[in-house]
Parts: sequence; structure tokens; C-alpha cells
Amino acid sequence: MGFDKRTFCIYEVSQKNSLLAGVLTEFDLSDLNSHVLLPHESVSVSHAMKLKKYVTQKQFVLPPSLLIGPLDINLFAWRTASEKVASWENESDKSEHSIYLIKCDSINQQLYNLLSNKQDWLIADGHHRVFAAKQLHSSQRKLMVWLTAKEDVVVKSFTLQVKISTPLHMQTLVKHLAQFGIVECDKKLADYALVNKDKTRYFSLHGNNADSYRIQTQLRQALCKLPQFVSLVPSSISTTSEDALTITVSCRDPYIEDIFAAAKAGKYFPEKSTLFTHKADSRVLDYLNQQAVCA
Repeated sequence: MGFDKRTFCIYEVSQKNSLLAGVLTEFDLSDLNSHVLLPHESVSVSHAMKLKKYVTQKQFVLPPSLLIGPLDINLFAWRTASEKVASWENESDKSEHSIYLIKCDSINQQLYNLLSNKQDWLIADGHHRVFAAKQLHSSQRKLMVWLTAKEDVVVKSFTLQVKISTPLHMQTLVKHLAQFGIVECDKKLADYALVNKDKTRYFSLHGNNADSYRIQTQLRQALCKLPQFVSLVPSSISTTSEDALTITVSCRDPYIEDIFAAAKAGKYFPEKSTLFTHKADSRVLDYLNQQAVCA
């Protein structure tokens, strides 16, 4: 069994009229025969190793990793059988956070039984934390996780800021992208919107059939092959520039099913291409550490 058998908590995040709730619990990485953790992005080993020392501490110092799977907590009527034990607002993004302690033994048992079944869990946020924990001895390979349903998550695409060395005529860019199967199209059919000097053009990946993985990877390959290419910087904020040496690219938001399919096939999305909007706030650690002291 990969999950700690105890009273479960529900962690809920509300952001921009969107609500995400899931089970907050500890995951034992030494028991991966019971569950499959699916990464969808590559990790920097050096960065993961820097996190390793934090994973070994008795206190929780890293936010829970977000795992997505076949979990519908609303089947258990948990709201009527739980107590709100913590709540706060993150002023930076105006998100509201709440933790509920499930007080009903039968619901806790039902959740435990559900989580005992072998399932695939997509690592949505926290790849480096999971990788770091896997490097530890079996007695220490535990990680706090936030388990949510794939039907409830909101995933966006990062905006790309592409720097070029010399101004680029749009028709030259159109011909270059066409070599990679990225063709100009109507706005309604677009996989991409490219903005340069306040002019916007729309493109789609020819014969793509809405594959989010190919949309992200093919675009980056094409942009990096531009003769004038200097750099590509992903951003979670969608802003455009009047600078002639900057091309701003917006991609269609990925589908969660495409992310699962790519992960199961062992394919990695480009770094900073999938933006899961609901994040575990660091203040959840205050509650977790308080409970650990009282246990």
C-alpha cells in the first residue's frame, strides 16, 4: 500500500471561480508495486539533488506534490462528515485555501480502500520532489502528496517569448513554419497565435488531430531552427511586446488525456509547457507540521 493509513484530510483550493479539492496524504515511495507514478516532464538531476536534503528532514519543508488520477472524492459526501481545520488566502494570486479533516470512520475506510487499488497517478506538479525522494533509503522514501481527479484539474499552456537577432518578415516566418507542418489557418482552428510588432497570425499543426504533445514539441523545434533564433523563454503571464526582435507565441491549452497518454508512452512534454493552475500553497506545511508534532 503506497498511502498512509490514517484519518484523511481534504485540501481545497479556489482560484478565479475554479475549485480543486483532493486528498492530502503521505505516499510511501518504497511501495511502487501498488501504484505507478507517471512523470510528464524531464527533471534536472542537479536541482533534484538539492531538494534531497529537504526530503530527509523530519519537518515538512516542501509543498505536497500534485498527483492526478481516477479519484472522485465527491462520491463520499465528505463535506457533511468533515471539519474545516485551517483556511487562508494567498494574496499574491488571490487563491483561497482550506483543509478539512474527515471525521467519519467509514468514509476514511472507503478512501483507504479506493487508494489501495493499483492505479496510475500523473505527476502534475513536483517532479523534482518525487525524483529526490526516490533516491533515498526505503525507510525515508515518503512524500506528502495532494491527490486530485483528472476531470477537475485546469491545465494551461505557457506563453513563449522568442528572441531573434534581426527583424523577421512575417511571410518568411510563415514559410519556415510550413516546413515543420505548421500552417496558417483561421483563428477558430488555431493551435498557435503568433504576435510580432502587434500583428497576430494564427497557425495549426497539419494533420495533428489535436495531439497536445506534438503541438508543444513541434513548435519549439521549429522556432529553435530559425536562423535568427536567440532564445526561448516560457512565461505563465500572457504579455506581448512591440519589440521587432520578440515573437510572442500562445499555444492551445493541453488536454489532460493527451498528457496522460504521453506519460504512459514515456514521452516528456517540454519543460514549462504545461501549467496546472491550482498550486499547493506553502502554508499547508504549517498545518502538516503541527499535526506531526501532536501525533
